[in-house]
Amino acid sequence: MGTGHSRTSYVAAALLGFSAACSFGNANTYAFPDTIQFGSENLTRATTSKYGGTASAVYVAPGEALPQAALQVGAIVSTEHATANDLHYWIIGQYYASGVSPMYDSDTIGEACKVGLAPEATRTFMSLMVCKTGVSRAACVEADETLDAGTFTTCINKGDACFADVCDRRWLERREALDALVADVLSRR
Repeated sequence: MGTGHSRTSYVAAALLGFSAACSFGNANTYAFPDTIQFGSENLTRATTSKYGGTASAVYVAPGEALPQAALQVGAIVSTEHATANDLHYWIIGQYYASGVSPMYDSDTIGEACKVGLAPEATRTFMSLMVCKTGVSRAACVEADETLDAGTFTTCINKGDACFADVCDRRWLERREALDALVADVLSRR
């Protein structure tokens, strides 16, 4: 995956590495929109990647850019990893291979909350990911947001229960938008 791109979200970590080196195969008919509505926020596509049966996009707020955007919403659809579980575990493998310093991980079937430090040690983040299986393909979407230094430091000192509480609060804020986006990604052809 080492293409020189800065690593952002872990969906983005799975996505950014392939665009420079690979051609696009059987998922090349998938078209990501230029903008998406994510909850109350209108986000603009910052990047796309295509590799084999996998296509992806990362969206940020207008005026922001990767890798430092406060909110990074990633979407990935795959015919190569055609079930939610297969795609989920493939993305998690890419996450751990990306050089991120993981601080917390609450992986469950089809969803995850991760807290980590970007390889450049300039951005602490919390990422929520939801994966679903569609017809002959799967999709995962993620909301990766900067985690403020005070919360990050407090939870480092208090342990996993603190990170779990922060994840629970973030799920309450983002669950509906994540579920709507993954459904939209799976409905597009």
